[in-house]
Amino acid sequence: MDSGLPRPPGHSTVLPEAAGEFQYFYESKDNAVEDYEKARMAIEDGRVNQARKILGRLERSNIDFVFKERAKTLRQSIPLPRMDGFSDSVTLAEIENDPYSYRDAVFLWQGSVETSRPSSTGADLRIRLRDRDESVLMRYSGADTGTMDGLKELEAGQDITVFGRVLSSDDQGANMMFQMLDFRPGH
Repeated sequence: MDSGLPRPPGHSTVLPEAAGEFQYFYESKDNAVEDYEKARMAIEDGRVNQARKILGRLERSNIDFVFKERAKTLRQSIPLPRMDGFSDSVTLAEIENDPYSYRDAVFLWQGSVETSRPSSTGADLRIRLRDRDESVLMRYSGADTGTMDGLKELEAGQDITVFGRVLSSDDQGANMMFQMLDFRPGH
């Protein structure tokens, strides 16, 4: 059964090393197509962040312009998963190491509440991450009253699991922000 996700382009190629500097280099178009198909399968299997990682490699490689545009189209086709059953999270360290690939990555992080405050656009939640001694600010801009009420009830020190998405204004991750999509108390 075809998922409807974009297929790799048929009439594209990989560029030779002499064509420029590439962060990743494919010896043949077949190798690049193989990675593209791995990304498609990862999306179909719900491994959306693994797909982003593969597509990031393709986008910074020696594939031609047509192929890069198709990889970008596939990236735009990645659906936003739901918190329940999500199992393809990435860590903050993975995002920091490769912010280009993890643009719009989704995560499921555990931590403890430092602050939860209403803001002009929704709510700001600052949590201390469980896997490293660092706090991150997440913004919630949804209109779900249940989520807003739950955020108002959070107390400092309370354990929390947050489902969110990376929002980055540049490809180097210099202006990285995190959007909270959902949460549940506890780990």
